[in-house]
Amino acid sequence: MPNWQALSKEKHAKAGWVSPTGYPQAKTDAIAPLLVAELSHALAYYPIVLAPVENGGFRLNVLLSLESGSNLFVNYQDKWMVPYVPAVYRSYPFNMMLSEEGKHVLAVDVESAFFHEQAESSDQAVLDDEGQPGESLKPMIGFMQQRLLQQQQTDALVLQLVEKGLVEEWPIQLKVGPAEEDVRKLGGLFRINERKLQELPESDISALAKSGALSIAYAQLFSQARLKEMQARFIQFKQQTQTAAPVEQVDLDKLFDGESDSDVFSF
Repeated sequence: MPNWQALSKEKHAKAGWVSPTGYPQAKTDAIAPLLVAELSHALAYYPIVLAPVENGGFRLNVLLSLESGSNLFVNYQDKWMVPYVPAVYRSYPFNMMLSEEGKHVLAVDVESAFFHEQAESSDQAVLDDEGQPGESLKPMIGFMQQRLLQQQQTDALVLQLVEKGLVEEWPIQLKVGPAEEDVRKLGGLFRINERKLQELPESDISALAKSGALSIAYAQLFSQARLKEMQARFIQFKQQTQTAAPVEQVDLDKLFDGESDSDVFSF
C-alpha cells in the first residue's frame, strides 16, 4: 500500500525519481476512481460502477476485480493488461493529498521503488535548487490539478443522477467454476436503474443531457456487458495463481504496436 507523504524542502531536497516501468501500486485495487473525461476510453474494457463515499454520496469507479485485494488488469510483471490505464494511476509515484489545513499538496509514495530520498545517477530531480518542483514534475503537476478539477465535476454529475433517484444497489453474482458453490458475489456496488431512467420526464432527460450526467448513466448501463469479460478474466486469474510458475502472457506492447490511448498526461 502506498505511503504518501507531502513533499518538503527539508525532507526531500536531494530526492530523485524515475518514470515507472509498471503499476505495482495498483495490484491490490479492486476498484479505481473514474473521471467523466475517461468514459469513452474505459467503456471498452471495464465495468463501470458507483460506490458509496464517506459523505453519503457516490463516486464513479471502474471495477478491476471480483474480490478484494486483487486487480485482474495487472499481470505478474506489474504491466497493465489492456490499452487504457485509469488516470488515477498515471502520476505515480506522485499524487495530490489533503493537508491538515484542507489544501491539496504535492505528495510522493516514499516506499515506491521509483522514488529515492537520495537521488541516484539516473534519477530526475524532485526539487530544484530553490526547493520548488523540478522541471520533470511540472507537466505531471498540471495533469494532477486537472484530475482534481475533473473529479469535482464528475462527483457533481453523479450527484445529479442520485437526486433523480436513478442509483440503485447492484447485487452482482457470477459463476466462476464448475461446482455449485463457485459463485462470486459482490456487495456494496451500485448502478443506474434503467427503467427509472426511461421513465424520467423529457425535461429531466434534457437537463441531464445538457449537464453531461446522462453520458455517465448510459456509459454505466452499456459497461455492464463487460462483466462477462471480467468473469472470464477472473477464472483465468484463478487458474494461473494455482500453478507453480507464472503462465506466459500476451505481450500487449507488441499486440498494440506499442500504442496506447493512456498517455501519461491525457485523458
